[in-house]
Amino acid sequence: MTKKFLICLFFFFQIHFVYSHEKKFFLGATVANTPKTIKQQINYLDISGAIILKLIDRSPAKIGGLLVGDIILKIDDKEVNSFRDIIKYISNYTGKGNVLIKVFRNDNIYDYSIKLDENS
Repeated sequence: MTKKFLICLFFFFQIHFVYSHEKKFFLGATVANTPKTIKQQINYLDISGAIILKLIDRSPAKIGGLLVGDIILKIDDKEVNSFRDIIKYISNYTGKGNVLIKVFRNDNIYDYSIKLDENS
């Protein structure tokens, strides 16, 4: 197998639509662990986080101001080291208040207050 194919296969298994099965809340973004190549391009190898690959139209993430390519660093002051941290947080979300999402975009850090929606 070629290296390129393995990287694509890796991303296929890393991508997750972020939502909660139990409490039925969702962010409406497809995320993956931030690849090393992206970290090298932006000269921040120490950033972990999860990169947004896709946003659903009219989703809380899109309405709240998140963009494809944003790297989610924290949710409500909880470090995001991988996409699994986002899934875990949203799975435990109670629906009370907005969530504060800290993202890295274009060499800047931005904070967004987002109200997660319930799945229909």
